[in-house]
Amino acid sequence: MLGMALWASCPVLGQEWVPTEEFPLLFRRMETATIHYGLFQDHEKVAPCNISVGDDKKTQTLVYINDSTTLMETDPANVNFVDFPDGRYVPVEQNYFGKIIIEDSVGKVIMVRDLDRYKLTEATRSTLSQSSRINMEYMRWYVPSESDSQLPMLTKFYFVYRGNTFEVTDKNILANINQKRRKEYLAYTRAAELISTSERSIRQLWADFFVNYDNVLKFYKKR
Repeated sequence: MLGMALWASCPVLGQEWVPTEEFPLLFRRMETATIHYGLFQDHEKVAPCNISVGDDKKTQTLVYINDSTTLMETDPANVNFVDFPDGRYVPVEQNYFGKIIIEDSVGKVIMVRDLDRYKLTEATRSTLSQSSRINMEYMRWYVPSESDSQLPMLTKFYFVYRGNTFEVTDKNILANINQKRRKEYLAYTRAAELISTSERSIRQLWADFFVNYDNVLKFYKKR
């Protein structure tokens, strides 16, 4: 747990915010959000929140300001979900907070933005290991700058389908779709040139092979 006074909101810095070495948080400022928690009964807490992407050895954490204006942090495993202004974020694999981009009668599609730990330089690893927690203490007066070194980030997607949560990879898709459609899926990905980090492609994949589970596509066949 960390202590500090409530800080002022940081200014808008452009169209797309990317966490930096000095401000390793998913959002450019604290956002008023509703935290849902509790094992047997759902409890709600409205508070300024953000998501720390952590360092090269640590997973994401939710940081929030409690009623005593003290900065707190908690792991994904301790939260049911968090309603941020831009959508609902849920724990994924007890390591990340992912945004629900699709929720329908079939299941959910979740997008996770996380630190790309493989691309971190040794210098960045050293900076993060020291600053990720320390910066939380002085963010009251720290204002993110566009000149700060941006952290390497990645985007991955998860499907929640028939009670299972799995990352969107060819292996996982082939294991969860109608087994009669395996060849069709392989032809589909080649023809559509799907990219696993493209939200548009993921949405189309969900619609074609999960929402329309029993529909057989014929587009890939030779005319």
